[in-house]
Amino acid sequence: MQRWIYLGLLLLLLAGCGSQSSAPTEVAAAQPSATKQPTTPTTAATATAAASATPAPPTATATPEPTATPAGLSDADLAALSPNEMGWVMVLEYHLIEEPNADYSRAPASFQQDLEWLYANNFYPITFRDLAAGHIDVPAGKSPVVLTFDDSSDGQFRYLSDGSVDPTSAMGMLLAFADAHPDFPAVATFFPLIEVDVPERVLFGQPELATQKLQKIVELGGEVGSHTYTHQRMDQADAEHIQWQLAFSNKELEERIGAGYKVTSLSLPLGIYPEDESLIHAGSSEGVDYAYAAAAEVAGGASPSPFSRNFDPYHIRRTQAVDSELEYWFGLFEERPDLKFVSDGDPDTLTVPSEETLPEEQRDLIGDSAPDGMTLRRYERVDQ
Repeated sequence: MQRWIYLGLLLLLLAGCGSQSSAPTEVAAAQPSATKQPTTPTTAATATAAASATPAPPTATATPEPTATPAGLSDADLAALSPNEMGWVMVLEYHLIEEPNADYSRAPASFQQDLEWLYANNFYPITFRDLAAGHIDVPAGKSPVVLTFDDSSDGQFRYLSDGSVDPTSAMGMLLAFADAHPDFPAVATFFPLIEVDVPERVLFGQPELATQKLQKIVELGGEVGSHTYTHQRMDQADAEHIQWQLAFSNKELEERIGAGYKVTSLSLPLGIYPEDESLIHAGSSEGVDYAYAAAAEVAGGASPSPFSRNFDPYHIRRTQAVDSELEYWFGLFEERPDLKFVSDGDPDTLTVPSEETLPEEQRDLIGDSAPDGMTLRRYERVDQ
Protein backbone atom coordinates (compact mmCIF):
# COMPACT_ATOMS: atom_id res chain seq x y z
CA MET A 1 0.00 0.00 0.00
CA GLN A 2 1.34 3.34 -0.96
CA ARG A 3 2.57 5.30 2.01
CA TRP A 4 1.26 8.77 2.53
CA ILE A 5 3.22 11.63 3.90
CA TYR A 6 1.47 12.86 7.02
CA LEU A 7 0.46 16.43 7.42
CA GLY A 8 2.62 18.74 9.51
CA LEU A 9 1.91 19.89 13.00
CA LEU A 10 -0.29 22.87 13.65
CA LEU A 11 0.20 24.92 16.75
CA LEU A 12 -2.84 26.04 18.68
CA LEU A 13 -2.44 28.33 21.65
CA LEU A 14 -5.41 28.19 23.96
CA ALA A 15 -6.56 31.71 24.53
CA GLY A 16 -6.72 33.07 28.05
CA CYS A 17 -9.90 34.21 29.67
CA GLY A 18 -11.68 36.66 27.38
CA SER A 19 -15.02 38.32 27.90
CA GLN A 20 -17.64 36.55 29.93
CA SER A 21 -19.47 35.53 26.77
CA SER A 22 -16.48 33.90 25.12
CA ALA A 23 -14.40 32.20 27.85
CA PRO A 24 -15.28 29.14 29.91
CA THR A 25 -16.06 29.59 33.60
CA GLU A 26 -12.86 29.62 35.63
CA VAL A 27 -11.87 29.82 39.27
CA ALA A 28 -8.54 31.44 38.39
CA ALA A 29 -7.43 33.82 35.68
CA ALA A 30 -4.42 31.83 34.51
CA GLN A 31 -4.94 29.38 31.69
CA PRO A 32 -2.39 26.87 30.41
CA SER A 33 -1.39 26.74 26.79
CA ALA A 34 -1.68 23.54 24.78
CA THR A 35 0.08 22.39 21.64
CA LYS A 36 -1.58 20.40 18.90
CA GLN A 37 -0.81 16.72 19.21
CA PRO A 38 1.94 14.98 17.24
CA THR A 39 0.88 13.47 13.96
CA THR A 40 0.57 9.99 15.44
CA PRO A 41 -1.39 9.58 18.72
CA THR A 42 1.01 8.42 21.41
CA THR A 43 0.51 6.95 24.84
CA ALA A 44 -0.73 9.57 27.31
CA ALA A 45 1.00 10.13 30.63
CA THR A 46 0.56 7.23 33.03
CA ALA A 47 -1.31 7.94 36.26
CA THR A 48 1.08 8.94 39.03
CA ALA A 49 -0.40 6.60 41.59
CA ALA A 50 -2.65 3.57 41.64
CA ALA A 51 -6.31 4.23 42.35
CA SER A 52 -7.46 3.66 45.89
CA ALA A 53 -10.26 1.57 44.44
CA THR A 54 -10.54 0.40 40.87
CA PRO A 55 -13.82 1.64 39.36
CA ALA A 56 -16.00 -0.72 37.43
CA PRO A 57 -16.07 -0.18 33.66
CA PRO A 58 -18.76 2.32 32.66
CA THR A 59 -22.14 0.90 31.83
CA ALA A 60 -22.58 1.06 28.08
CA THR A 61 -25.27 3.51 27.01
CA ALA A 62 -27.83 1.96 24.71
CA THR A 63 -27.96 3.64 21.31
CA PRO A 64 -31.53 4.31 20.17
CA GLU A 65 -32.79 1.87 17.55
CA PRO A 66 -29.56 -0.10 16.97
CA THR A 67 -29.03 -1.32 13.44
CA ALA A 68 -29.18 -5.09 12.96
CA THR A 69 -25.89 -6.49 11.69
CA PRO A 70 -25.24 -9.77 9.84
CA ALA A 71 -23.32 -12.42 11.74
CA GLY A 72 -20.20 -11.62 9.73
CA LEU A 73 -19.03 -9.54 6.82
CA SER A 74 -18.32 -11.28 3.53
CA ASP A 75 -15.15 -10.63 1.57
CA ALA A 76 -17.19 -8.36 -0.68
CA ASP A 77 -18.47 -6.46 2.37
CA LEU A 78 -14.94 -6.04 3.70
CA ALA A 79 -13.74 -4.72 0.35
CA ALA A 80 -16.65 -2.27 0.12
CA LEU A 81 -16.65 -1.01 3.71
CA SER A 82 -12.93 -1.21 4.61
CA PRO A 83 -13.53 -1.49 8.37
CA ASN A 84 -10.64 -0.39 10.56
CA GLU A 85 -11.29 -0.62 14.28
CA MET A 86 -7.76 0.48 15.04
CA GLY A 87 -8.53 3.86 13.46
CA TRP A 88 -8.64 7.21 15.22
CA VAL A 89 -11.79 8.63 16.80
CA MET A 90 -12.79 12.29 16.98
CA VAL A 91 -14.02 13.53 20.36
CA LEU A 92 -15.29 17.03 19.64
CA GLU A 93 -15.26 19.60 22.46
CA TYR A 94 -17.87 22.38 22.50
CA HIS A 95 -18.45 25.13 25.05
CA LEU A 96 -20.78 28.03 24.28
CA ILE A 97 -23.23 27.68 21.42
CA GLU A 98 -23.70 31.32 20.47
CA GLU A 99 -22.44 34.03 18.14
CA PRO A 100 -19.70 34.64 17.16
CA ASN A 101 -17.26 31.84 16.45
CA ALA A 102 -14.42 32.28 18.93
CA ASP A 103 -12.05 30.24 21.08
CA TYR A 104 -14.87 29.07 23.37
CA SER A 105 -18.00 29.66 21.33
CA ARG A 106 -19.48 28.07 18.23
CA ALA A 107 -22.16 29.90 16.30
CA PRO A 108 -25.37 27.89 15.80
CA ALA A 109 -24.96 28.02 12.01
CA SER A 110 -21.43 26.65 12.34
CA PHE A 111 -22.59 23.88 14.66
CA GLN A 112 -25.20 22.96 12.08
CA GLN A 113 -22.45 22.79 9.44
CA ASP A 114 -20.41 20.53 11.73
CA LEU A 115 -23.33 18.11 11.99
CA GLU A 116 -23.81 18.15 8.22
CA TRP A 117 -20.12 17.42 7.60
CA LEU A 118 -20.12 14.56 10.10
CA TYR A 119 -23.20 13.03 8.52
CA ALA A 120 -21.89 13.41 4.96
CA ASN A 121 -18.65 11.69 5.99
CA ASN A 122 -20.35 8.70 7.62
CA PHE A 123 -19.84 9.56 11.28
CA TYR A 124 -22.23 8.30 13.94
CA PRO A 125 -22.50 9.72 17.49
CA ILE A 126 -21.72 7.63 20.58
CA THR A 127 -21.14 8.57 24.22
CA PHE A 128 -17.83 9.25 25.91
CA ARG A 129 -18.33 6.30 28.27
CA ASP A 130 -18.95 3.92 25.38
CA LEU A 131 -15.71 5.01 23.74
CA ALA A 132 -13.83 4.52 27.01
CA ALA A 133 -15.33 1.07 27.45
CA GLY A 134 -14.56 0.02 23.86
CA HIS A 135 -18.28 -0.47 23.26
CA ILE A 136 -18.54 0.78 19.68
CA ASP A 137 -22.05 -0.16 18.58
CA VAL A 138 -22.49 1.72 15.32
CA PRO A 139 -23.64 0.55 11.88
CA ALA A 140 -21.17 -1.13 9.55
CA GLY A 141 -19.14 1.36 7.55
CA LYS A 142 -19.78 4.21 9.98
CA SER A 143 -17.17 6.01 12.09
CA PRO A 144 -17.91 6.84 15.75
CA VAL A 145 -17.75 10.45 16.88
CA VAL A 146 -18.22 11.76 20.42
CA LEU A 147 -19.89 15.16 20.81
CA THR A 148 -18.94 16.63 24.20
CA PHE A 149 -20.18 19.86 25.80
CA ASP A 150 -18.42 21.49 28.77
CA ASP A 151 -19.71 24.10 31.24
CA SER A 152 -23.49 23.62 30.72
CA SER A 153 -24.23 27.04 29.23
CA ASP A 154 -27.85 27.77 28.37
CA GLY A 155 -27.01 27.79 24.66
CA GLN A 156 -26.33 24.07 24.91
CA PHE A 157 -29.86 23.22 26.10
CA ARG A 158 -32.65 25.76 26.44
CA TYR A 159 -36.42 25.48 26.64
CA LEU A 160 -38.77 28.13 25.26
CA SER A 161 -41.79 29.45 27.14
CA ASP A 162 -44.09 27.08 25.23
CA GLY A 163 -42.17 24.05 26.52
CA SER A 164 -40.37 23.28 23.28
CA VAL A 165 -36.59 23.03 22.98
CA ASP A 166 -35.03 26.19 21.56
CA PRO A 167 -34.10 25.26 17.97
CA THR A 168 -31.01 27.49 18.17
CA SER A 169 -29.61 25.61 21.18
CA ALA A 170 -27.32 22.62 20.66
CA MET A 171 -29.96 20.18 21.90
CA GLY A 172 -32.61 21.72 19.68
CA MET A 173 -30.33 21.40 16.67
CA LEU A 174 -29.39 17.82 17.55
CA LEU A 175 -33.06 16.87 17.85
CA ALA A 176 -33.97 18.52 14.56
CA PHE A 177 -31.02 16.89 12.81
CA ALA A 178 -31.95 13.46 14.18
CA ASP A 179 -35.53 13.99 13.06
CA ALA A 180 -34.33 14.74 9.52
CA HIS A 181 -31.67 12.00 9.67
CA PRO A 182 -32.93 9.08 11.80
CA ASP A 183 -29.59 7.32 11.30
CA PHE A 184 -27.82 10.09 13.26
CA PRO A 185 -29.29 10.01 16.80
CA ALA A 186 -29.28 13.01 19.16
CA VAL A 187 -26.60 11.45 21.36
CA ALA A 188 -24.01 13.57 23.14
CA THR A 189 -22.07 13.75 26.40
CA PHE A 190 -22.54 16.80 28.63
CA PHE A 191 -20.18 17.83 31.44
CA PRO A 192 -22.23 20.33 33.49
CA LEU A 193 -21.35 22.71 36.30
CA ILE A 194 -23.38 22.93 39.49
CA GLU A 195 -22.26 26.07 41.34
CA VAL A 196 -20.55 28.95 39.53
CA ASP A 197 -21.04 32.73 39.48
CA VAL A 198 -22.52 32.75 35.96
CA PRO A 199 -26.19 31.72 36.34
CA GLU A 200 -26.51 30.76 32.67
CA ARG A 201 -23.87 28.05 33.22
CA VAL A 202 -25.39 26.45 36.30
CA LEU A 203 -26.90 23.25 34.89
CA PHE A 204 -27.81 25.00 31.61
CA GLY A 205 -29.55 27.92 33.33
CA GLN A 206 -33.34 27.82 33.87
CA PRO A 207 -32.96 26.28 37.37
CA GLU A 208 -36.55 25.08 37.50
CA LEU A 209 -35.84 22.93 34.41
CA ALA A 210 -32.36 21.66 35.28
CA THR A 211 -33.45 18.20 36.41
CA GLN A 212 -35.73 17.82 33.39
CA LYS A 213 -32.83 18.64 31.05
CA LEU A 214 -30.45 16.14 32.67
CA GLN A 215 -33.07 13.40 32.48
CA LYS A 216 -33.82 14.23 28.85
CA ILE A 217 -30.16 13.87 27.86
CA VAL A 218 -30.07 10.36 29.33
CA GLU A 219 -33.49 9.46 27.93
CA LEU A 220 -32.17 10.22 24.43
CA GLY A 221 -29.28 7.80 24.94
CA GLY A 222 -26.76 10.48 25.84
CA GLU A 223 -24.51 10.81 28.86
CA VAL A 224 -24.06 13.19 31.78
CA GLY A 225 -20.55 13.36 33.22
CA SER A 226 -18.85 15.57 35.81
CA HIS A 227 -16.95 18.81 35.25
CA THR A 228 -16.46 19.14 39.05
CA TYR A 229 -18.87 21.05 41.28
CA THR A 230 -17.48 24.57 40.78
CA HIS A 231 -15.00 24.21 37.89
CA GLN A 232 -12.19 23.71 40.38
CA ARG A 233 -8.71 23.45 38.89
CA MET A 234 -7.18 20.19 40.05
CA ASP A 235 -3.74 21.73 40.57
CA GLN A 236 -5.06 24.39 42.94
CA ALA A 237 -6.81 22.22 45.50
CA ASP A 238 -5.67 19.72 48.10
CA ALA A 239 -6.69 16.07 48.04
CA GLU A 240 -9.56 16.60 50.47
CA HIS A 241 -11.14 19.35 48.38
CA ILE A 242 -10.62 17.49 45.10
CA GLN A 243 -12.48 14.50 46.51
CA TRP A 244 -15.28 16.76 47.73
CA GLN A 245 -15.62 18.34 44.28
CA LEU A 246 -15.86 14.97 42.56
CA ALA A 247 -18.01 13.16 45.13
CA PHE A 248 -20.63 15.87 45.47
CA SER A 249 -20.72 16.65 41.77
CA ASN A 250 -21.64 13.03 41.17
CA LYS A 251 -24.10 12.96 44.05
CA GLU A 252 -25.98 16.01 42.77
CA LEU A 253 -26.16 14.76 39.19
CA GLU A 254 -27.07 11.17 40.06
CA GLU A 255 -29.85 12.26 42.43
CA ARG A 256 -31.35 14.56 39.83
CA ILE A 257 -31.21 11.96 37.04
CA GLY A 258 -32.43 9.13 39.27
CA ALA A 259 -33.20 5.57 38.14
CA GLY A 260 -29.83 4.35 39.45
CA TYR A 261 -27.82 6.41 36.95
CA LYS A 262 -24.08 6.47 37.67
CA VAL A 263 -21.69 9.21 36.58
CA THR A 264 -18.48 7.55 35.35
CA SER A 265 -16.87 10.20 33.09
CA LEU A 266 -14.97 13.35 34.09
CA SER A 267 -13.91 16.41 32.11
CA LEU A 268 -11.00 18.05 33.90
CA PRO A 269 -11.36 21.84 34.12
CA LEU A 270 -8.85 23.38 31.70
CA GLY A 271 -7.50 19.86 31.17
CA ILE A 272 -5.32 20.12 34.28
CA TYR A 273 -4.66 16.94 36.28
CA PRO A 274 -3.95 16.76 40.01
CA GLU A 275 -0.46 15.79 41.06
CA ASP A 276 -1.90 12.54 42.42
CA GLU A 277 -3.93 11.22 39.50
CA SER A 278 -5.38 8.40 41.58
CA LEU A 279 -7.75 11.02 43.01
CA ILE A 280 -9.66 11.13 39.71
CA HIS A 281 -10.00 7.37 39.61
CA ALA A 282 -11.90 6.88 42.85
CA GLY A 283 -12.31 8.38 46.29
CA SER A 284 -14.67 9.46 49.03
CA SER A 285 -15.74 12.63 50.82
CA GLU A 286 -17.99 12.90 53.86
CA GLY A 287 -19.19 9.36 53.31
CA VAL A 288 -19.96 9.89 49.62
CA ASP A 289 -18.01 7.61 47.26
CA TYR A 290 -17.20 8.23 43.62
CA ALA A 291 -15.48 6.25 40.85
CA TYR A 292 -14.57 7.40 37.36
CA ALA A 293 -13.67 5.06 34.52
CA ALA A 294 -12.64 7.78 32.06
CA ALA A 295 -11.41 11.36 31.92
CA ALA A 296 -11.29 13.90 29.09
CA GLU A 297 -8.38 16.15 28.29
CA VAL A 298 -8.96 19.64 26.94
CA ALA A 299 -7.07 19.19 23.65
CA GLY A 300 -4.76 16.82 21.80
CA GLY A 301 -6.59 16.06 18.57
CA ALA A 302 -8.04 12.70 17.54
CA SER A 303 -8.08 9.88 20.05
CA PRO A 304 -6.43 6.52 19.44
CA SER A 305 -8.78 3.57 19.08
CA PRO A 306 -9.90 2.16 22.43
CA PHE A 307 -8.27 -1.10 21.26
CA SER A 308 -4.88 0.53 20.73
CA ARG A 309 -1.98 0.15 23.14
CA ASN A 310 -1.82 3.95 23.01
CA PHE A 311 -5.30 4.40 24.45
CA ASP A 312 -5.54 5.59 28.05
CA PRO A 313 -9.13 6.02 29.30
CA TYR A 314 -7.99 8.63 31.84
CA HIS A 315 -6.31 10.74 29.14
CA ILE A 316 -8.79 10.79 26.26
CA ARG A 317 -7.83 13.45 23.75
CA ARG A 318 -10.33 15.86 22.32
CA THR A 319 -10.55 18.14 19.30
CA GLN A 320 -11.64 21.64 20.19
CA ALA A 321 -14.54 22.81 18.06
CA VAL A 322 -12.89 25.94 16.70
CA ASP A 323 -12.31 26.73 13.05
CA SER A 324 -8.57 26.03 12.96
CA GLU A 325 -8.87 22.64 14.68
CA LEU A 326 -11.90 21.49 12.73
CA GLU A 327 -10.41 22.56 9.42
CA TYR A 328 -7.30 20.55 10.20
CA TRP A 329 -8.99 17.34 11.35
CA PHE A 330 -11.90 17.40 8.94
CA GLY A 331 -9.44 18.03 6.12
CA LEU A 332 -7.16 15.25 7.30
CA PHE A 333 -9.93 12.65 7.41
CA GLU A 334 -11.14 13.71 3.98
CA GLU A 335 -7.64 13.25 2.56
CA ARG A 336 -6.78 10.20 4.68
CA PRO A 337 -10.01 8.22 5.28
CA ASP A 338 -7.82 5.20 6.02
CA LEU A 339 -6.96 6.81 9.38
CA LYS A 340 -10.56 6.80 10.64
CA PHE A 341 -12.06 4.19 12.92
CA VAL A 342 -14.54 2.43 10.62
CA SER A 343 -16.92 -0.04 12.26
CA ASP A 344 -17.71 -3.56 11.14
CA GLY A 345 -21.17 -3.16 12.66
CA ASP A 346 -20.61 -5.84 15.30
CA PRO A 347 -19.58 -4.61 18.79
CA ASP A 348 -18.43 -8.12 19.68
CA THR A 349 -15.98 -8.45 16.77
CA LEU A 350 -12.77 -6.47 16.40
CA THR A 351 -12.10 -6.15 12.68
CA VAL A 352 -8.69 -4.75 11.73
CA PRO A 353 -6.80 -4.72 8.44
CA SER A 354 -3.57 -6.71 8.31
CA GLU A 355 -0.47 -4.93 9.55
CA GLU A 356 0.70 -4.53 5.96
CA THR A 357 -2.55 -2.79 4.96
CA LEU A 358 -2.97 -0.67 8.09
CA PRO A 359 -1.85 2.96 7.93
CA GLU A 360 1.76 3.18 9.03
CA GLU A 361 0.73 5.39 11.95
CA GLN A 362 -1.43 2.59 13.41
CA ARG A 363 0.79 -0.45 13.03
CA ASP A 364 2.13 -2.57 15.89
CA LEU A 365 -0.45 -1.20 18.32
CA ILE A 366 -2.78 -4.18 18.64
CA GLY A 367 -2.24 -7.33 20.67
CA ASP A 368 -2.38 -10.86 19.37
CA SER A 369 -5.91 -11.32 20.64
CA ALA A 370 -9.03 -9.24 21.06
CA PRO A 371 -10.24 -7.92 24.42
CA ASP A 372 -12.25 -10.31 26.57
CA GLY A 373 -15.59 -11.15 25.01
CA MET A 374 -14.56 -10.06 21.52
CA THR A 375 -13.40 -11.93 18.44
CA LEU A 376 -10.44 -10.59 16.45
CA ARG A 377 -10.71 -10.62 12.65
CA ARG A 378 -7.86 -9.53 10.37
CA TYR A 379 -8.15 -9.10 6.62
CA GLU A 380 -6.22 -7.68 3.67
CA ARG A 381 -7.53 -4.21 2.95
CA VAL A 382 -7.29 -2.88 -0.58
CA ASP A 383 -6.03 0.65 -1.22
CA GLN A 384 -8.69 3.28 -0.78
